Amino acid sequence: MTATPPGGVKPPIDDDLLHAWVDGRLDADTHARVQAWLEANPEQAARVADWQAAGEALRAAFEPVAEEPVPARLAALAQPSAPAAARPWWRQAVAAVLLLALGAAGGYGGAALTRPDAPARDARHLAERAAVAHRVFAVEVRHPVEVGADQEQHLVTWLGRRVGARLVAPRLEDKGYRLVGGRLLSSDTGPAAQLMYENREGRRITAYVAATAADGQTAFQFRQQDKVSTFYWVDNGKGYALSGEIERAALLDLAKAVYTQLQP
Repeated sequence: MTATPPGGVKPPIDDDLLHAWVDGRLDADTHARVQAWLEANPEQAARVADWQAAGEALRAAFEPVAEEPVPARLAALAQPSAPAAARPWWRQAVAAVLLLALGAAGGYGGAALTRPDAPARDARHLAERAAVAHRVFAVEVRHPVEVGADQEQHLVTWLGRRVGARLVAPRLEDKGYRLVGGRLLSSDTGPAAQLMYENREGRRITAYVAATAADGQTAFQFRQQDKVSTFYWVDNGKGYALSGEIERAALLDLAKAVYTQLQP
């Protein structure tokens, strides 16, 4: 776990420290310092949200494989039964190829791995990014949105043009939620839009819209990670997600209202 170095000199908040924050490798004081810095720097918080979404997508894609038993023929290759110089050359070549493949997954290849071809997986990935973005910005006090509700027409026109969709801000007042505003985010398919709503108790929900590789239309699907619940769906090349820390039935009711109002 990363801690403050001797002498009390606090390390600068650079990418190494941010990655340690994402990985949960910081002590409590440093974690709190980075959290406060992210809340004061929403652009950096968006970058970190992208890292978290990529990590979650990789885990979702490969965790089932990681839990499978290692085939006997591969386990045998890992046994140190003979000195390296005495092992067949092809075994060393296999090990080198595996290491190269794993290294690529952390760099250029990692971008491809976060773009699964399967439409269902692509939709789940969008839901993961929506949930991460919700966790990052729903707790913001000073900068919860980039453009406020007082500029609603400008907000929806701008975001709609960036994501390539006719966008409106659904009216949810009859459900107890008012529009706070929205912001432009990045996704692995291009720009993404986030709209934020808040009720009288200060509880927030966020709507997320981005392009997706999944075609056609899908029914509502549900996922929950930590305390954030998300209903998501796909409609003609665009993915939509509604996230919040509220009960599933209440979120579904809100998602239906959002879906109805976002139809062209």
